[in-house]
Amino acid sequence: MLALMISTCILPHIEAVCIDGHTPMYEESPHQKMRHYTSIAWFFSTVIGIFLFLLELTIIVWVKFWYMHWVAIASTIVLVPVISAFLFFAYHFYHQLVAYKFERTEQVLRELEELAEKMNECDNICGQNEVYSECGSACPPICKNQRISHSRACHRMCVAGCFCAPGYVRDPLRDNQCVLETDCSVDDML
Repeated sequence: MLALMISTCILPHIEAVCIDGHTPMYEESPHQKMRHYTSIAWFFSTVIGIFLFLLELTIIVWVKFWYMHWVAIASTIVLVPVISAFLFFAYHFYHQLVAYKFERTEQVLRELEELAEKMNECDNICGQNEVYSECGSACPPICKNQRISHSRACHRMCVAGCFCAPGYVRDPLRDNQCVLETDCSVDDML
C-alpha cells in the first residue's frame, strides 16, 4: 500500500513540476527521460494495483463469510461504489495531468510561433529607399562597382534581404545607405 500511495501522490506531481522546466538540464533530467516508464508505472501501480486490492478484499469477504451470504452481499454492495469512485477518480486525475501537459505544450508552441513571427517581422524591416525581397541579387550595385555589378552570374544567385529600391544603389561611404545613382560621387564611380 505504501508503494501505491507513493506512486499515487508523488510520481504525478514530479511529472507535473518537471514539465515547467526551461533549463538546458531539463532534457537530461531522469524524470524527463523516463516519463513514459513513469506513466506506465503509475497506471499499473495505481489503477490496476488498487483495483486488484479492492477486488481482493471483496473475494476475501466472500470466502470468509461464505456461509453468511447476506454479509458477503453487503460487503460487495459497499465495495462496488468504492471501486467505481476509485476508477472515476483515477481516470479524472490522470485526465487532468494529460490535459495540463497538452495545454502547456500548446502554450509553448504558441509562444514559439509568436517569437518566429516577431523575428520574421524584424528581418523584413528595411531602411529608407530599401525594399525586402526573398530573391534578390547576391551582388547588388554599389557606388564603387555600379557599372560592373550587373553581371549574369550575380543575378543568378538568389538571396533574401533588404535591397535598394529601383534607381538607388548602396553607398559604402554613407553607412551602406541606398542613394540615388546620380548622388554617387565621380570618385566613387571610378
